[in-house]
Amino acid sequence: MHNTALFTYGEGRTMQSPDFEIYHFIDSRPSNIHLHHHDFFELYYLLSGEMNYIVDGQRYVLHPGNLLFIAPDQFHRPDVMSTSDFERFVLWIHPAFMNSALEHLPGLSADLFSGARISNFLCLNESQRKTLEMLLSSLEQESCSSLAYRQTMCHAILIALIIHVKRMMIDLPQADRPSFAAHSPAALHPVTDISGEQLREVFSYIQNHLSEDLSTSALAERFFFNPNTLARRFKKHAGIPIGDYVRKKRLATARLLIYQGMNAVQAGTASGFSDYSTFYRAFRQEYEISPKAFAASCHTQP
Repeated sequence: MHNTALFTYGEGRTMQSPDFEIYHFIDSRPSNIHLHHHDFFELYYLLSGEMNYIVDGQRYVLHPGNLLFIAPDQFHRPDVMSTSDFERFVLWIHPAFMNSALEHLPGLSADLFSGARISNFLCLNESQRKTLEMLLSSLEQESCSSLAYRQTMCHAILIALIIHVKRMMIDLPQADRPSFAAHSPAALHPVTDISGEQLREVFSYIQNHLSEDLSTSALAERFFFNPNTLARRFKKHAGIPIGDYVRKKRLATARLLIYQGMNAVQAGTASGFSDYSTFYRAFRQEYEISPKAFAASCHTQP
């Protein structure tokens, strides 16, 4: 467990604790944080101020009382345009602790917290805000205390917080989101401009088809886009070119599969890499460790 008022915020952060870390910030941040992912769950709750946040291609405008829940393999970055101060809680939850909580608590299912199924964005009502802020503040205070049974109390608060977040997700109305059908016979000509919703369909397609051809030309052909228009809009939205995003997404998926017990060769193939040597070089360049060495480190961690 760890608590601090401020640290050098960036995409390279790793957890030092086996259960959770909670941070409470009051500051202004630059908008140069790159697209990144973590090996843990992240709960991001805004108390004051306003900011943009991108999660797997979806751009959210956060206001006080808004909550983001980010899974380990989801790419995200803040996009802070204002220099004014804003306040937020950032809670990191180790996957091992999350899996243990979901396994030992009747009725809690891991499905709701998987990257493909979770609702990243929650807009809390007044009652939900009070409950969540009370739990986060209690967790922050307890993690800094020297009282007996501190760890047990922290875990109890954390489990209560997980249940509360899951309740909010269950109660979330199922909005009828418009969908862009790439296979529609009505789409006879390349689209000259791309809407935000259409772009989100591209991000979703990449997530669900990592083993297929995800080149700019292939995606443009499937979605009936002009390749140059797609490349330009994608880079503006994500901050990196399509090819770089696909590579990072495949590596993040492979890393998660290895963490979950799959061997390195199988993880590379399942994530869309054509051969192990290509996967090895990309993985080592991205994470500064070989896939097999990372697998070994996962097995030796408590």
